[in-house]
Amino acid sequence: MTNILNPTFAAYVEGQLKKAVQIATAHGALMVMETKPCQSTGEQPNGEPWPQDSTARQDAYNALLHKVAAQHPGQVYVQDLNSYVCPGGNYTQDLDGVPVRESDGSHFDMEPGGGGDYLAPAILPYWVELGHLQEARTNGASVPSGSLPRFFAPQ
Repeated sequence: MTNILNPTFAAYVEGQLKKAVQIATAHGALMVMETKPCQSTGEQPNGEPWPQDSTARQDAYNALLHKVAAQHPGQVYVQDLNSYVCPGGNYTQDLDGVPVRESDGSHFDMEPGGGGDYLAPAILPYWVELGHLQEARTNGASVPSGSLPRFFAPQ
């Protein structure tokens, strides 16, 4: 067993992220990657949180995501899902009274009126903006480089 805090495994994950970017952008497409949100899958029998819930692991993955995206300015963008669904860096199952997380503490609630319905209006406008940029690029217009504005700000 290993995890992303192991430098060898972190290098593997970084290589896989690079491969994903290479495949997704091979024909000029723009790409958006979401940061890994916090999670809380419960307690081990000894009362400690499970290792996969570690903020250090989450931060290591998100740092790799940003590193890989930075190698492709104007083509790969990062949207900060973590800041949105984990206000103040804290796990919550509900946002504004809406159940956005499943009871497993990891997955998003996709029931009608749940997480998908709540998160889509915050996340998808960014993707639409990327689509407009892609369309402009395809039609020969200049495409700005750097970060696009996020449609939600960290809490």
